[in-house]
Amino acid sequence: MIGKVHEIDASVGGGYVISLHHRDETPAVPGKTTKREERFRVVFDELVPGRQVVQRVLYEVTDPSFAEARKQTWTFQSSGRLTTVPVACENVPLDIRPEDYAAGLNSSLLNLATAAETS
Repeated sequence: MIGKVHEIDASVGGGYVISLHHRDETPAVPGKTTKREERFRVVFDELVPGRQVVQRVLYEVTDPSFAEARKQTWTFQSSGRLTTVPVACENVPLDIRPEDYAAGLNSSLLNLATAAETS
C-alpha cells in the first residue's frame, strides 16, 4: 500500500484525511472506499502533549456496516529511553477480525517508531 495525506490540522477538533491505495489491481482484501482505496478522516477529540491522543476514525465507505466512527485512545508511556503506546479501540466493526485490526495498529506503531528514531 501507499498512502497520501490530503489535509492535516493538528489541533483539538482538527485532524487529518488520508487515502491508502493498494498497489495490486485486484487486492486480496479490497479497500472500504473503492476496490483499491481506503480513505478516512481522523478527528482529534483530545490532545495531551507527550501523553495521549483521543481520536475518532471515520471511513468513507459504501458499506454501512463500516460507517460508524471508531474511537481510538493512544496513550504514550515513557520509561527511560523506551516508550510503549497502548491503543484502546471502540466501535470496531464485527466484520473486522481483532487480529487483523491489531496488525494494522502494530504497523502504524512501527512506522511511528521509525519516524521518531530518525528525527
